Amino acid sequence: MNEKQNGVTSRSIAVAFILTLFSALWIGQVEIINFYGQLSQTLPPVPAIAGIVIIMILNPVLSLISGKFKLTRAENLVIYTIIAVAVSMMSLGVIRQLLPFITAQNYFMSSDPNYERIANTVPSWVSPSNKEVVRQMYEGNPDGTVPWGDWIVPLIFWSAVFLIIFFTLFCVLVILRKQWIDKEKLVFPLTYLPMEITETDDSGSKEGKVPFFRDPVMWIGFVLAILFGLTNALNKFYPEVPAMGASYDLGYLFTDPPLSLIKPLSISWEPSIWGLAFLVPLEVSFSIWFFFILGKIVPVFTGAAGISVASGFPFMQEQAIGGFLAYFFVMLWFSKTQLKEVIKKAVFNDKSVDDSTEAIPYKVAFWGMCAGIAVLLCLLLMMKIHFVIAIFYLSMLLTVAVVYSRVRAETGIPNSFMFPYFMQSKIVGYTLGSKTLLGFGDATFVNLAVIGHLARGFFPETVAYQAEAFKLADNVNMHRRNVMTALAIAVILGLTIGYYQHLSLYYKYGSNVLDGGGQASMASTGSTRVRNAVLEFQTVSSEMALPKNPDNNRIKATVSGAGVVLLITVLRRFFLWFPLHPIGYLCANSYGMPIWFAFLGVWIIKSLVLKLGGVVLYKKLIPGFVGYAFGYFVWMGIIGTLVRST
Repeated sequence: MNEKQNGVTSRSIAVAFILTLFSALWIGQVEIINFYGQLSQTLPPVPAIAGIVIIMILNPVLSLISGKFKLTRAENLVIYTIIAVAVSMMSLGVIRQLLPFITAQNYFMSSDPNYERIANTVPSWVSPSNKEVVRQMYEGNPDGTVPWGDWIVPLIFWSAVFLIIFFTLFCVLVILRKQWIDKEKLVFPLTYLPMEITETDDSGSKEGKVPFFRDPVMWIGFVLAILFGLTNALNKFYPEVPAMGASYDLGYLFTDPPLSLIKPLSISWEPSIWGLAFLVPLEVSFSIWFFFILGKIVPVFTGAAGISVASGFPFMQEQAIGGFLAYFFVMLWFSKTQLKEVIKKAVFNDKSVDDSTEAIPYKVAFWGMCAGIAVLLCLLLMMKIHFVIAIFYLSMLLTVAVVYSRVRAETGIPNSFMFPYFMQSKIVGYTLGSKTLLGFGDATFVNLAVIGHLARGFFPETVAYQAEAFKLADNVNMHRRNVMTALAIAVILGLTIGYYQHLSLYYKYGSNVLDGGGQASMASTGSTRVRNAVLEFQTVSSEMALPKNPDNNRIKATVSGAGVVLLITVLRRFFLWFPLHPIGYLCANSYGMPIWFAFLGVWIIKSLVLKLGGVVLYKKLIPGFVGYAFGYFVWMGIIGTLVRST
């Protein structure tokens, strides 16, 4: 295909808008009200997959009416991108994490001895200052109306923060796009499913390749996933029906020390992970389960040797944040030629550097990145966070987001939490100590907790969708400028609908009984998001009373994590046979528990497939594994939620 495709059209935007509205209603019912599951958390997100499946079903009907109504593949992928990003903005990691973090101190901390000291340092334009407005959010408003007048200023402020972070990282990805896609040719495995679903006989598929929905191997995997979900559902009502269950705890096997130090240890059968893990390179799969098991074994050996270790050892998340920082600099080193070209074009206007096909010119991307960072710093300074701390925290936030995007681009691990998901703020605390932070003033210490939702949520996931959008655009020869337009529409749409969706439900029912807060296990503490926020402010209060010094054990773990990543990188550079991959180390330490067993199993299967049948057999089996993941999305997102609601 030589002619550039135009995916952003009036009809693709209209369809994306309608499907995003339906997705918001769907998410509100399933996630917020009934708490049946997290549709917006899956990778790829269930609503985005459902949207393009609906389009592919309706397209033949529309083409019979008139060929003008049939949506092109580029339009379908734009719709997928808009829904994916918009849904992520209204998910548990962005808006649903934001609202408790900016209100919990006014509702849950009113009896705390340090309440006045905390509340007086949070600016009124960051959080509603009216306690009655906050109370009604948690307990419900008798008439169900939302006091938008009290919310408008905080929502504008946080929208500005989200949009500027999004734009800043978009500029970073424009700078890195050529290195990742054209030079290194990263495969972006998570783009495989939307590409396969939108493929038709006339969409330019490879000769001899069976379309996704006509491949019997795909349907075998699909049916197995449906059976997995069906047997698990039936088992809950009829225990005599055999079922695998979602996960299995192995911790009960280890009762006596030092083996008891292995706990917790569980294995997961989730089909989305097993299915899409088949696309992950073998060396990454091996590294994930190897480093996870190593992290579990090390405490056993230290316990057996009688070595006294600090609570939290071996500090896996601290190792992960150190590894992320090191890998960021590794990425910069390997991208140095591309970065030089960008600087030559942006700063010196070197005409030999061609950026005519990029989403935005390098000059706009480079100076836009600089301006975005500067504006974000100003916003943090407006919250009276000390300049040094603001730079420290912002550096962590942006670095982790870029590295996570790289992890997704290179491996496509189907889990939203494949980054140290709260360490961007914690590293500031344990590196400097609360004594030092309080020395900068109460506002620095308290407001660092307020903005902690950016680290605890999976905002980096929305950035990874930007990188994948560039890959999708290249796959169908679409104008890269379309990517910028689609992403801008998506983030604004997601924020606007998400604010209305959440606050309308909160003031109608009360957020205390939503998002799982009404379940017996959480009835007195609220949802997980609420408990995260309350814990953050309780920690602030306790450390105001008893400030802490820097935590040397966690600092050492962070440094060791960086050292391991650098060592693996060097060894891979000089020994091509070296079997470990730094990304495997990052993922195992970030959130290895739900994925390690799946990657062990898939590593064994894939190794045997390649040994017995080679690449030919591997390619034939890919649709089956992807169909297994696709079937799980269909079960969890559609069939399963309908079954649970009846």
